[in-house]
Amino acid sequence: MSRFPWGALGRALSVRERGVLGRSLSAMLRWQRDLGRWPPLAAAPNATPFVSLYARGVLKGCMGSQEGAPAERVARAFLLALGDLRMGGLAPADRDELSIELAYVTEARKIALGHARTLIAPGEDGLALVRAGAPSVLLLPEVAREERLDADGLVDALARKADVPGAALEGAGDVWAFKTESVAAHGAESSGPPSGVDAAAAWLAARVGRDGAVSFSVDARARDIQMSGPMHLGRAAVVVRALEAHGGYAHTVSRARRWLAQKLLRAGGTTPEALGELALGALAGALPSRTLVERLRGADVAAVPWHAAQVVAALGMDAPSEIWDACVRDLDARPWAPWTAIAARARGDRAALARVTRALAASIHLRGPHAGGAAVAAVPEVALTAIAAEALAGSRHGAALRAARGFLQRAQIDATRRAVLDPSLGHGAFPLSPVADSLRCDVTAHAVLALLP
Repeated sequence: MSRFPWGALGRALSVRERGVLGRSLSAMLRWQRDLGRWPPLAAAPNATPFVSLYARGVLKGCMGSQEGAPAERVARAFLLALGDLRMGGLAPADRDELSIELAYVTEARKIALGHARTLIAPGEDGLALVRAGAPSVLLLPEVAREERLDADGLVDALARKADVPGAALEGAGDVWAFKTESVAAHGAESSGPPSGVDAAAAWLAARVGRDGAVSFSVDARARDIQMSGPMHLGRAAVVVRALEAHGGYAHTVSRARRWLAQKLLRAGGTTPEALGELALGALAGALPSRTLVERLRGADVAAVPWHAAQVVAALGMDAPSEIWDACVRDLDARPWAPWTAIAARARGDRAALARVTRALAASIHLRGPHAGGAAVAAVPEVALTAIAAEALAGSRHGAALRAARGFLQRAQIDATRRAVLDPSLGHGAFPLSPVADSLRCDVTAHAVLALLP
């Protein structure tokens, strides 16, 4: 039986270790800019360090080192990554923009590729092929995030790196999955709460402009902010709800609510999507419910039960019974319906609420890859898991709710662990999924609503 050839840490890094390593990484970043005095080697864990370097969200070098004492290995891995030419190497303009991430393996286990989908959590797990008589190859968990890979895609990437046909990968050696602990340092450090709902709320508040306009999404790799997108006003309404529920941002909420009301009134339209946006605006307090009732006349919102349930959630018992009946009937075909659960609670329909929450709870992975994620896609989406958790709050399905909240907490962006993302734009936010770093504002808003007590 083969052994994992890289030294594993086998545990989480302590707070003290993270601080020491973070200062060392920052010192090495400063050194590479002007080649001044080399920083002294600080203490490091007795394991194999892997160093990844990024400039403006693009990987520029990645190397590990097992040579020398623990602290020396970190220095060697850093210098090797600086000279890594596989991604084109560093340009002079990259030096002021460079970020660094240091990773240690904490848990490695041999896996059978035939069960990869049930054994690998892309974005959380890395993969390695250990070969006798040929170089072993390794993919850090960041690879899945950078290339948006599911489990099958990660296996294919490993085969390409090993230059082995995918079908012959398992016969070429032993395949291992592993988890890592990482520490990052940036040219610009983040400020504010370190993690949790306070950091998420601060991130949301920063997305509201002076005129109250709520941005649509943020690309913290490319440092780009998108101000519009599909269902923008409805998603902005969720941001307003989340900030108000969190508390401490009264002026921000007031500005965003005024902006949202003006945009919704001008938007018009009676499509199910437009009525869903109005319903979300009413839930956020941007519009009186009578505006939604008036717009419902002659419209067929029941044609799209997802939006119909949003209307019922906003109107409760004042919603037309035919709209609610359509939502309940649709459960026969689509029982996974978090907005219908929220609407059932607003409607006081205990039977429908119990029926939907059973389906939602059953969709939450209690164990295995991406434990706590909602099984709606191959890689669980953060927003859908969050809204499922919102819908499960107060139900009898406490185990599913706790698991979903744990998944969300693991997904949150922490500037001290994600060198690829600009901390001034990403810290505290929640990505679309464990393998998609785009930061759409409503995703973080739903996560806040799901995680608040």
